[in-house]
Amino acid sequence: MDAMGDDERTDFVAEQRSRERLQSIIRGALAGGEVEVYACWAGDEATPPDGTHTVNIDWLTTRTQPLRERMRYIIANANVVPR
Repeated sequence: MDAMGDDERTDFVAEQRSRERLQSIIRGALAGGEVEVYACWAGDEATPPDGTHTVNIDWLTTRTQPLRERMRYIIANANVVPR
């Protein structure tokens, strides 16, 4: 973060907080089993996904890249190895 400019740092912190909120919502939903998230823009919900990734819940906050557009994510508890 030291190498980031002020605007970059502000954006990064905001994105990380957003990921933490999403992780909290999904963590609550995991009581019912795996959770599926489709990352797309509003209006693209009917477009088939380009692929599927299975990830664990911790993956959401340990990565720094945005979720891939039009990707289906299967999210499970922490013991799942991402693929």
